Parts: sequence; C-alpha cells; structure tokens
Amino acid sequence: MSISEMVYRFLIRAYSSDYRTRYADPMQQLFRDRLHEVRGMAESIVLWGRTLADWVVSVPASYWGGGTLNNPFSSFGNRARNCIFFARCEAYSFACNEVTVNHLLLGVLRQQSVLVPEAVLETMVRTIEAEEPLGRRVPLILHPHSFADRFKAFSTTVDSGEIEVVGLGEIELGEEALRVVTVATDIAHTQGRKKVVPADLARAILQGTDGLAARLLRQHLREGH
Repeated sequence: MSISEMVYRFLIRAYSSDYRTRYADPMQQLFRDRLHEVRGMAESIVLWGRTLADWVVSVPASYWGGGTLNNPFSSFGNRARNCIFFARCEAYSFACNEVTVNHLLLGVLRQQSVLVPEAVLETMVRTIEAEEPLGRRVPLILHPHSFADRFKAFSTTVDSGEIEVVGLGEIELGEEALRVVTVATDIAHTQGRKKVVPADLARAILQGTDGLAARLLRQHLREGH
C-alpha cells in the first residue's frame, strides 16, 4: 500500500460511521484508480487538491440526515448504494452538478459490469461519453482490472482552467434519476426482497425512462437480469 493510500484511508475515518460502512470500500477503490493514472508530481498535486476539496464538503454532509425516514436509499443494499456512489463519481468526472440516468447506468456497470456482455461495455461507455458536451474532466476507470487500458484510451479531459469542478458532496440525483431509484425500490419489493440490488436499477432504467441509457440496456442487457 502506497503512502498516498494510507493517508487517504486515514482521511476516511473522519466520515460518519454509517457513511464509512456503506462507502469506504468503493471510495478507496476509486482513489486507487485515480492514483494509478497519476504521472508525476504535478498530477499528484492536482489529485490531492481535488480530493481534499471534496473531503472538506463531503465529511460534514455525511453527518446530515443519515438514516432519515425520507431517505430514498433506505431500501438499498450495499452494492446498490455503491452504484449511487459511482454514479456521483461519474457526474463529478463530467463536471456536472447532478446525476443523470446516463451517469446512473455508468455507476451500475462499474459496480456490476456482468449485467452486459464484456464485448459491448466499451462501446456503451463511449456512446454515453459522446453525449457529454465537455467530455471527462477527471478520467475515470470503469473497471480497474479488465478494462483499465482500454478505458484510458478513450477517456477525454477538459483543460483545468475552463470549468469549475463541483465536489461529490454537492452532487444530487436529478429528477429522472430519482424516479429510477423509486422504480427500482418498487421492483425489489414486488419480488419480495427488502433490499435493492444493481440489477433492479438496470431494470428500472428500462422501465422508467426512454433515453439513451434505456436504449443501450434494451440492446445489451443480459437475459435473466
């Protein structure tokens, strides 16, 4: 484990215990992914600048409203919660201030890429990225083991001086993405399950929306999911 990873693990201790239980593992995975992309001291400084800027915002937010009855994710299992976390990371990487259904699909695929055939995963990500007018502000590896090299090849970035990056703690789900969350919860409960899983989110995108993400899933979602 590198010194940077040890420092980041120490910073995670500042989050609320509930937040750590749900998100510590995917947060550390995401940081490792980004750390893997760093080349030289300048990029390392940029990475830590963004990480600390988000940490300052997201640590206090982790203590606000956790576990309230109106929490839309109260029925989400850990893997489904990870999908939401990764969807926020996707929105962040595109410098968006809210999570769209496209970001939600990318989050689902990052957590559970087996929902679609491996051969089409790169094409799906390319297609969604093409819909983002500014490209990726922060390169983000979809799957750190199987797809790292290919993902680096087609991830794009925007010059750091052109736009302002929002922190993860400031990114909320958009109206359509929230509808997907509601539909996914209904799907799980209809099937007699108390917890939402990533496949429920994929089915909810299919049932509750008609945009690009739904069209991609209609073409590529594996049968039985």
